Amino acid sequence: MKRMSNVRFTSFPRTEPPPPCTLAVVEAFRGCEPAICTKTLQKGLTSDAVLAAVGPALAQLGFLVEGSKLAVDKIKRPVFFGENGSPDLQYEIDAFHPEWRCGLEIEAGRGWMGNAVYRDLVQALVMVELETLILAVANSYRYKSSGRATISKDYANTIAVADALFGHSRIRMPYQLVVIGYSNYSVFTSAMSNEAWRPKGNEPWPDVPTVRRRVMASIRAKDTKPEIKVRQLLHGLGYRFRTHMKGLPGTPDLAFTRRRKVVFVHGCFWHGHDECGVGRIPKTRSEHWRRKLEANKARDVKYLGALEALGWNTIVVWECQLADSDSLRRRLCAFLGPPSLTDASSDQSCPSR
Repeated sequence: MKRMSNVRFTSFPRTEPPPPCTLAVVEAFRGCEPAICTKTLQKGLTSDAVLAAVGPALAQLGFLVEGSKLAVDKIKRPVFFGENGSPDLQYEIDAFHPEWRCGLEIEAGRGWMGNAVYRDLVQALVMVELETLILAVANSYRYKSSGRATISKDYANTIAVADALFGHSRIRMPYQLVVIGYSNYSVFTSAMSNEAWRPKGNEPWPDVPTVRRRVMASIRAKDTKPEIKVRQLLHGLGYRFRTHMKGLPGTPDLAFTRRRKVVFVHGCFWHGHDECGVGRIPKTRSEHWRRKLEANKARDVKYLGALEALGWNTIVVWECQLADSDSLRRRLCAFLGPPSLTDASSDQSCPSR
């Protein structure tokens, strides 16, 4: 039976389209809406209860989700690094998607009145490798004040703060923000109670294949942000190349046909980079992810071998290596050699050897 949803969202800055992952996460909340509906309760759910309900759907999307309040189950994002690359300071977050670089925080109950929304917005400013923050709050929260029933409009209040932060000329936010409002009540096309939507006993909540299909469709196979950054770097140095050359094994991201050299730009998570933390196996559904990532790595090795057998030289640029542009520039120039005379002129140059 068809069900109407009160889950809604607004993304910031308003001058840019929502991040590609937005609809998938919103659908995850909609799929679990009966579990986070508080129409029949005297007061709203806690944020832990909401996360417990939505967590399985988020994990299916590839999020690392806080498992409990035990230290070992918490999700932390580094803020400062110390000696030997060990994080000196980390902030906790409810969930994080390593490929999307997307953090997610859920607030409920007195989250707005307790300034938790402000804390989430500020801490996300300094989290390493966080490009999108999804902040889920109740559309409204019902509580008693001096014995009288009162409603806090958490979603509207959060939107007002986000408008001020992203619209003011004195502040430049380093991430995109998506505010999700989940309902404190549900609207049905019939007089169906919430209990009819709940699983019986200890049964798990139903799968959300529609969400999974949308997620997979939103993951780019080409023209990713790291790839575009490498293109811009090489183009600025005066190199010219072909992109996604289909006639070669693995369809290399960049092909230099005259030099018979190709460049692959790999995301650290999906291609299993062993030398950085992003390439680790998620704790949730670890066996599934291990098989998937190992298959990706084996396919990468096969393509590199096939290219070398055809007389092409190869190099792999990992996403994490883009943080040190000087080192990356020297490495690429050493691999490619100086730009040829037929390449266009540039205001940059390769470092002298």
